[in-house]
Amino acid sequence: MHGIGNDYVYVNGFVEKVADPVQTAKKIADRHFGVGGDGLILILPSQKADVRMRMFNADGSESEMCGNGVRCVAKYAYDHGLSKNNPMKVETGRGVLTLDLKIAEDKVSSVTVRMGEPILALEEIPVDRSKLVKGIVAAEPVAPPAANAERGATGPPAAAAGRWRLADRRASPAARSRTPAPTLARAAC
Repeated sequence: MHGIGNDYVYVNGFVEKVADPVQTAKKIADRHFGVGGDGLILILPSQKADVRMRMFNADGSESEMCGNGVRCVAKYAYDHGLSKNNPMKVETGRGVLTLDLKIAEDKVSSVTVRMGEPILALEEIPVDRSKLVKGIVAAEPVAPPAANAERGATGPPAAAAGRWRLADRRASPAARSRTPAPTLARAAC
């Protein structure tokens, strides 16, 4: 299943067990010898929420969460009867997230996730510092499509409102110091 191109293999942990998710993610995500994809997502029971999500990247590393992945978890959980709550609560490595489901004919047609405030301070981002690209120092909001058109931009829109991109040292101090509004990810899975 995929959400806007993020394609993961999902396992219903209510009925299936994955003994070694690190190795399973590496094997299943291999695009030459496996199913192929961005990784493996386990949909599990939770003591804190309706369901729990564990996400493993194609290299086997575990991540806190993925906005598109968690939306697909909510769709799977609802469509397969793991939870019929709307809004739905999903436990992730980043905490419990609330997802609003749009239902059509008893199936989820789209999901909006309340992702909270983005982490913009580099020292607070859980990342391997040895893999950072020199010169990338901050994040700035990407203009919504309407703003791109007003500026006379051509080509496809940069991104939807609320999305972020990394800015380099050449960005103005004002652009680097902006405080964003809470991020929402919305689209059909």
